[in-house]
Amino acid sequence: MKKPDLPKVVTDESILALCGEYMFDNWGICYVDYSEYDFSNCSLEAMTKLCFSSSTKWPTLDKLPKGFNPQEILKQFTTTNEGVKNLHNHGINGEGIAIAVIDNRFQGENHIEFVNANLIKYTLSNAEIGDYHFHMEDVLAKLCGKNLGIAPKSKILYYEVSDEEDCSLDVLNALKNIKTRILNGEKIRIINYSYSLTDDDNPFIYQQECIKLVEELKQLNCELVDSTRFGEQFFCCGTNFLNAKDEIDDYNPASFAKGKPYENKVKDKINILCSGRTIPEFCTINGYKYESIDCFSWTIPQVVGYYALCLQVNPNLTFKEFTELCQKSCDISSSGLNVLNAERLIKCAKEQISTEECVKNL
Repeated sequence: MKKPDLPKVVTDESILALCGEYMFDNWGICYVDYSEYDFSNCSLEAMTKLCFSSSTKWPTLDKLPKGFNPQEILKQFTTTNEGVKNLHNHGINGEGIAIAVIDNRFQGENHIEFVNANLIKYTLSNAEIGDYHFHMEDVLAKLCGKNLGIAPKSKILYYEVSDEEDCSLDVLNALKNIKTRILNGEKIRIINYSYSLTDDDNPFIYQQECIKLVEELKQLNCELVDSTRFGEQFFCCGTNFLNAKDEIDDYNPASFAKGKPYENKVKDKINILCSGRTIPEFCTINGYKYESIDCFSWTIPQVVGYYALCLQVNPNLTFKEFTELCQKSCDISSSGLNVLNAERLIKCAKEQISTEECVKNL
């Protein structure tokens, strides 16, 4: 990767100039050597905006801002929230639930995040000509990863599709295969597609055929969650490494939520944490990247994972009922954000009781 241009004595302004607003161009100083640079004049606040990774080479601690220890940050924030960890410790981990994922080519099987993951691969014919991509790896990590995943024991059928601009034939064939599997008795209740299948602003060749299949799958009690479907009820929020205690009062709306079409809508949504955590470092077997921006791509699989946890305790729960329970299971931050409370969600899914009873019986 090309080394970003920074002055030898790094400033807040030069750091902020590196920070992209979109996941595909926000690499910060990942993979590169800055061991001869001086970051000591930078503020911790500016450093929270910077993406870095296990492969980043840093100067000695005296050349870093006081209180900034990148290796400790990567270690501390390679995790889910405490509520999810408590659920995992009680055996609520997605075991027995089958999930389909449609995404780019994946080469991260050997990353430590996927040790013992139940992954079954399907490569569509057109995908074989595409490049490997970090996107699928990070989606799977947030869904079923050992440290980062919401549902680490779920069964994942992942379909690799071409990374061409229009990969809709691959997506269509994946949906057909999923439908056939369901008709043949497999219980696939949810499909993760961390792109948009129903975006009218960017139509693609087989869009109408895909939409028709999605509706047919709904009739078979299998829901596809893409960015459009996700955005109907959910949104992403963020934190940073300064929030070491992971208090929701320190969660902030996604930075892109300040503009249209999202402004004034965020507080009505169910917010899922995105930034301020790590994702696997692409092309490594044990590295991680500190993610400083928010995106739907890494929050869609979390919602899919939460549904898997609910299905584990309540197999008959529909996706519509699940979203209603999510709304009832939120904590409200001091800034008014509705933030999903995982443990309350599972309690409500077990009992399917009213909001008042759900809160009263906690």
